Amino acid sequence: MSVSRHSACYHAGMKRAQLSFDGRLAFGFAAVLLAALGAAGCGSSAGVSGRSSPEDAGGSGKATHPKDAAVSALNPDGRAGEASVDGGFCSATGPVVQLPGSQGSYTVCTSQIAGTLFQSALCTCDSASVAGYLRTSGFNSLGQQGSNTPVGSPVGINNSYKISAGYTEIGGSFAVAGTDSVSFIGYLEAYGDMRLAGSAIVPGYTKAHRNGWLVGDFTDIGPADFEGDLHHQGSVTAVPLSVGGTNSSGSVTVSPPCPCGPKDILDVAAIVAQGKASNDNAAIGLDPGAWTNVITIDTVTLPCGSYYLNSIQIGGSLTLQVTGRVALYVGADITVIGELQVQLSSAAEIDIFIQNDLNLVGYALFGDKSRPAATRIYVGGSGSVNLVGAGGFVGNLYAPSSQVTAPGYLDVYGAVFSNDFLIPGYADFDYDEAITQVGTNCPPPKIPGQCSQCGSCTNGMACVGGACGACTQDTDCCGQSVCENGVCTVLIAK
Repeated sequence: MSVSRHSACYHAGMKRAQLSFDGRLAFGFAAVLLAALGAAGCGSSAGVSGRSSPEDAGGSGKATHPKDAAVSALNPDGRAGEASVDGGFCSATGPVVQLPGSQGSYTVCTSQIAGTLFQSALCTCDSASVAGYLRTSGFNSLGQQGSNTPVGSPVGINNSYKISAGYTEIGGSFAVAGTDSVSFIGYLEAYGDMRLAGSAIVPGYTKAHRNGWLVGDFTDIGPADFEGDLHHQGSVTAVPLSVGGTNSSGSVTVSPPCPCGPKDILDVAAIVAQGKASNDNAAIGLDPGAWTNVITIDTVTLPCGSYYLNSIQIGGSLTLQVTGRVALYVGADITVIGELQVQLSSAAEIDIFIQNDLNLVGYALFGDKSRPAATRIYVGGSGSVNLVGAGGFVGNLYAPSSQVTAPGYLDVYGAVFSNDFLIPGYADFDYDEAITQVGTNCPPPKIPGQCSQCGSCTNGMACVGGACGACTQDTDCCGQSVCENGVCTVLIAK
């Protein structure tokens, strides 16, 4: 059987709940939350049954697939059977889901969803507030850009940006679309374009390695350097001001850089419902209620496939060993007050769709720092997401209705897409540009009717004239991606 488990008595005081931040998490809180989870006695936990029944699996109980209800079970090595009518998704593309189109739904690989949503290291539907510095840099875990070539790591903020101390250094384009004034602390540098809708004051220096679009008045007490063109509507004051291209004054518009409109937001609950109705639980004997109350030390192996769980509530320790392309659907919350680790084999990827909220109080590690693009997490709820844990957050987190925060500083290996972003210390991002390429092993989806600029088109295609195809200019692309040789891509930092 593909699911392996080992248990050990989890001793008094929940030691693993103390892994984060030098053991400052309170035992009292852990005990209260464990009681709320219905914690059982020492050494007991919800079991993984030998094989899920149709009722337990929340659907047919067979190794089915949204593309076709007749998909056969997985082979023991995690690959789809040769006779499977799923098109061999385990060896070629990975799990698929249905997304709504203007004139009907269409099939898309779960990995393709990521390519259109994580085009920035940080994207907020509302505001971002950082007490220390904000810094982003990037790399490509697929190695397509070369080990010595820097990769763009944009930041997009639809409303306001506040920083209390430190500096702002963005390894790509930087856009703030809200009209509130911004008082920067330290220097401001963007290794791509710079777009500011409100007035701004910079006490250090300003550097844009490409073009600048400034709507409000811009004042730099020190020097300001725009290597490309500068378009400004208000006054620009700097000592000195340097513009490598054209310096033009006139009407300037800064559009929201993050796709947060009603038609843009991914319906995570609908995707989870598909996973509940059609999954591969039976193929590996996975009970959907197995992890609603984990207070022991458990290890579970997930081969390629789609799996559904009612919820994940961890007071003990759970390790998920992912050996193929996996989609994991969670019907309620993921709550971690102990330890959760997602370990990926060299070719493994995981998409986690959470219908409600993600609550991280203990230690959580979602994959490998050397290739964050392999982990994608989608949160459908509106509760706060508190990124607690030693060693930084790994993965690409989509929580457009949530406030993402941390108790102190935050290191992110991947990307964050949230409603609000609130960090009382510094925020440091290491963005993996490979997240925009993880779905290229899948064929472009056939979208009935017209596409939308953000969310429908995959594989670097743009929505032009209502149909997915090659881009001709930057404005054809979603967010802050740019058009290069007919393909929408993240701007390469120089």
